[in-house]
Amino acid sequence: MASSHFIFSVIFVLFLNSAAGNNMSSYLIFVNHDSITSLPFDDTKWLSTRVFYTYEALRGFAAMLTEVESAFIATLPGVTAVLKDQANTKLQTTRSPEFLGLNQNLGLWPDTNFGENVIIGLVDTGIWPEAASFNDGGLGPVPSGWKGYCEDRVDFNSSLCNKKLIGAKYFMKGFNNAGFAYQSPRDETGHGSHVASTAAGVPVEHANLFGFAEGTARGIASKARIAMYKACAATCFNSDILAALESAIKDGVHVLSLSLVHDESEAPYFNNIIARGGFAAMERGIFVTCAAGNGGPSPTSVMNTAPWLTTVGAGSIDRTFPIDVVLGDGQVHTGSSLFSSNLNATEVFPLVYVGICDSLKTLPQNLMGKIVVCSYLRGLIVDNALMVQAVGAAGFIAVNPKIVGEELKALPYPLPAASVSFNEGKQIISYIISTQNPFGRFVFNIPRKERAPALASFSSRGPNPLVLEILKPDLIAPGAAALLRARHPSWSPAVIRSALMTTAATNDNQGIPILDYKDMQAATALGIGSGYINPNRAADPGLVYDASVSDYISFLCSLNYTEGQMKLFTAKPNPCSGSAGSPGNLNYPSFSVVFKPNSNIQVLTRTVTCVGEMLPEVYHVIVVNSETEKVTITVEPQMLSFNSVGEQQMYKIKFETNFVQENDSRVFDDMMFGFISWESEKHMVRSPISVIWIPEPVYGFEPSPRVKNAGAYLWPKLNLFLTQAMCLLVTSFVFPLGF
Repeated sequence: MASSHFIFSVIFVLFLNSAAGNNMSSYLIFVNHDSITSLPFDDTKWLSTRVFYTYEALRGFAAMLTEVESAFIATLPGVTAVLKDQANTKLQTTRSPEFLGLNQNLGLWPDTNFGENVIIGLVDTGIWPEAASFNDGGLGPVPSGWKGYCEDRVDFNSSLCNKKLIGAKYFMKGFNNAGFAYQSPRDETGHGSHVASTAAGVPVEHANLFGFAEGTARGIASKARIAMYKACAATCFNSDILAALESAIKDGVHVLSLSLVHDESEAPYFNNIIARGGFAAMERGIFVTCAAGNGGPSPTSVMNTAPWLTTVGAGSIDRTFPIDVVLGDGQVHTGSSLFSSNLNATEVFPLVYVGICDSLKTLPQNLMGKIVVCSYLRGLIVDNALMVQAVGAAGFIAVNPKIVGEELKALPYPLPAASVSFNEGKQIISYIISTQNPFGRFVFNIPRKERAPALASFSSRGPNPLVLEILKPDLIAPGAAALLRARHPSWSPAVIRSALMTTAATNDNQGIPILDYKDMQAATALGIGSGYINPNRAADPGLVYDASVSDYISFLCSLNYTEGQMKLFTAKPNPCSGSAGSPGNLNYPSFSVVFKPNSNIQVLTRTVTCVGEMLPEVYHVIVVNSETEKVTITVEPQMLSFNSVGEQQMYKIKFETNFVQENDSRVFDDMMFGFISWESEKHMVRSPISVIWIPEPVYGFEPSPRVKNAGAYLWPKLNLFLTQAMCLLVTSFVFPLGF
């Protein structure tokens, strides 16, 4: 074996050193465990001329190669994948802690000293170290065992770091350092600083947004430490993301936050950089949380679906920034705006509807002194407002498209303006069209508390496009993983996720089901997963669903990966030699049941571990099934008894159906949702259920590649539902950050 490794290394070095330097691009080369020792990582000349990143934890490297070289390397023994480096990873994203039920005087905050000594690593656009949120007043020494540091770069001195910001590095070689003002860990876009302050910003008094909602802004874990790994600007190169993840793993972070999605949603997990990097982190006990994506409300738009990642959607909080649009006939329509005014209301102005906002490159004549109304499809709404302001308009109203529905965006308009929902907008437009001289005015209101949370219409939805048997997303709202890690440092990433999921709420602050802003109907598990997190309950979940590295290996085997592909995840020889089983039998805290043609029974197995301390404790199961005529659900046994912490019990859940899906256009509409709950006198351990029926394939249609991996039979007709709807940052929303 040693001889073959040596030959492999020599071939690599000779081939690469002899290559011409013309027409080269950056490539990612991944190798299996057997070959990792053969790579010439210590050859200084080779590294300095062709390789710009090496990934030890991720088993590979990034190098500048010609197309011919990359094709040759792909044929070498031990090489499992050669991928062209691409910028196909994109970014996604004062009252959040209080809305989550966190209290300074009791519960998880004081119990964990606000997450002190937990290190949160963020792979993002960098950080603005001078911001008040990153002050280190009152913090103790940097946690022992921390191996990271802050880099000295252009416009960023390592002395800017402190006991709060304990790490700041820059990874932009894949981007070739082109076109960015700050070639350093400094934040150019604001995204990374926003994410970091939401995660672990210290309390900042008198914080406000354009004068609105003044109060004390703080992060979820305000005494946790921050390590920023800048790998993104407007977008992110895969090689840079992997280098950042590699560094974070080596430095010793406890939690990794990735508000990123990999554009190639159909890529299997062995070719998905976030899935690969997240697996390496999970192996080392690091909790990894990722954004579900901004592709909602379309079905199958959810991203970051690997089960070792915690996938978080977006939901609103209970604070809005209302502004009333009062029409000439007395109608009042409430929108949202961050336009700041000392007045209670504007004067009355004529209203004019100009069609689609995106087409306002050439403005109609005579807009001066009028309130301009338009329907937007995409693009920067505030830019449209600036355009109409420039020609003397008195106001601006942006109407949601149908796909966005009733969601309201609070935007910093430069003139009196409002964002209004689709239905409210229809009524305003109808008034304008049907009235000879339409007019209206704006009435300004103070921020107020509203019904919340609600599922953001842009938040990506399931079913899981890669593996139907794993329900994604897992949760909505920013997570509390750092607080749970501080409270229970021995908990595995899977246990932390389980605690967050099984204690999450599905009702809002008025005690009724969480709504979906898409249509103002009750949200389903395809959008909210288990629900909205409750950090204090998550600290004491009673029972948890744990999963080890070997469990995830068995899951990957169930996807029929080749031995070479499996070597990207494990050094174990022949890891799939036994029965792979079904991906649905992974010990996950939720259930996604897939009935294929000629299949009417599904039996899944789960194991729960006792972490409650008031023992003995007896749990009884409750099953909630909204469509008993379609499917019956039985659980055996129906009672579980625990006498010690760490004790495990197994149960089986059986699904039976006589329903047959015959209409391909109704596959998503006919899904069933419910849950099971194990309940004792103290704990309620709830798991959501989704059931989908797959019809017979239509002759002439091939199954979608991303559904083939799940062993299902959906075909491209169903994927017509999949669209991309990228949305702007909405200040009134809690974005998919998990800390």
